[in-house]
Amino acid sequence: MNRLLLTSLLFVLMGTNSKAQTAFTQNFSSGTDISDYIRNTTTSPEIAIGDNMFFYIGKRAPGSTVVSTTINNGKLRFARTGAAGANANHYMATAARTVHDGTNSGVQVPGGALTDGPPYPKLLKVSFEVTVADFDQDMPNVFVFSFGGAGLHPLGNSDISKTNGANHSVLGISAFADGKFKFNRPVAWDDDGSGDDPDNLSSKSYNAGSTVNVTWYINNSRTTYQNYTGPDGNTHSLDDNKYDVYVDNELILSGRTATHGSISITSFVFVLRSVDLATTGLPNNKVTVDLDNIVIEDMSSALPITLSYFKGKSTNGGNLLEWGTESESSNSHFNVLRSADGNNFYQIGKIDGKGNSATSSYYQFLDNNPNDGTNFYKLRQVDFSGKWTESDVIRVNFVNSLESNSLNAVANGNQVQIRFKAGVAGRAVIAIHDLSGRTIAKETVNTITGINTFNINVSNLPSGVYIGAVNLNDHSLKVKFRK
Repeated sequence: MNRLLLTSLLFVLMGTNSKAQTAFTQNFSSGTDISDYIRNTTTSPEIAIGDNMFFYIGKRAPGSTVVSTTINNGKLRFARTGAAGANANHYMATAARTVHDGTNSGVQVPGGALTDGPPYPKLLKVSFEVTVADFDQDMPNVFVFSFGGAGLHPLGNSDISKTNGANHSVLGISAFADGKFKFNRPVAWDDDGSGDDPDNLSSKSYNAGSTVNVTWYINNSRTTYQNYTGPDGNTHSLDDNKYDVYVDNELILSGRTATHGSISITSFVFVLRSVDLATTGLPNNKVTVDLDNIVIEDMSSALPITLSYFKGKSTNGGNLLEWGTESESSNSHFNVLRSADGNNFYQIGKIDGKGNSATSSYYQFLDNNPNDGTNFYKLRQVDFSGKWTESDVIRVNFVNSLESNSLNAVANGNQVQIRFKAGVAGRAVIAIHDLSGRTIAKETVNTITGINTFNINVSNLPSGVYIGAVNLNDHSLKVKFRK
């Protein structure tokens, strides 16, 4: 398997509205020269969506003598051989696929996008092989990966720092003088070598020169968490604006927070960063990084529905749950889950989905046996392949406002006595209807917890059969009576 050494690598990727698809793939086996992998607005043919080519590969500073980009044994290699003074640009090189044209005006190049969009990717899967070697100094965040917006520059200008609002999720590699390297979520990384937050550094380390397989999942759904099947074969949940990282099928970074959440992901950047010798005094910062078998997938198929709302309310018959979808793709069904404590959920119902639909759909489910007090609900959406995602959790407070079969209505001369048992105190509406449903008398009353009795004047009603009704907190009871 090929590997890729790199100082900086930038891809731009526009979203896709289709099922899961490979947005970019490259194993560096089709040519032996860097130019074999570059297309831009000056090449023939020009860069185009789906061609799996880079917009730019090269040095940050053209005059640098310590960095190089080559195809080495079927790998894209970025090598740094030593010190070159305090100018950080001389230590960096980039490989980029971007819609940013690299000028100060930032003209957009539509063909530089990896896929058509918008909408932009909501759940990304990025996999690659990487080897980090030939280092003998502590170099925090010597190698940085970033997914972000179109503001990312093909030369890596403005670096990939947290102050750059174009970054969504950032993953770093830190090298150490003991010949080990680790992965981490960079918190502070500038050209002063200030380091990273230890809490975001993986506990697992790897020997210099070893090749590892990395799989990176990024959730940018902007609504809720998503489930995916990881390289370990297990199903995992990932919150919105979080990411998980696996190395050789082992989860090493879990639920790390995006640098800037909920932005449109249009770019992917790798940067082999410099270490400023004027600040750190390091005698050299040599390093090589090999990367190969890059695969970037838009996992939109893991999101077969767009849920527009999910809500619930307590009614006379139980808790009524309602939800709607804007669109559906391969949607088999919804499992309705309930919990008494918000942690332990179990299934109480199933509602069939629409399969494939480009229009809005409405669903409802009545929980006719809710727990007294607070009930927690969530939806588990299942597609036809058995994959599933879950909604946010909602709370519905159930109070049996009116006890079933407790309503009595007895006419006595010009009055009818309405008697019922309420579970709570509140404001109730008592009404008298004829058999056609027309309201002919109505009063609003204050209720107490327990037995309530009210007399309604019906002197103007002729003899006949009527319906007495009471409504309290959306719970209602009805009963017939004769005058």
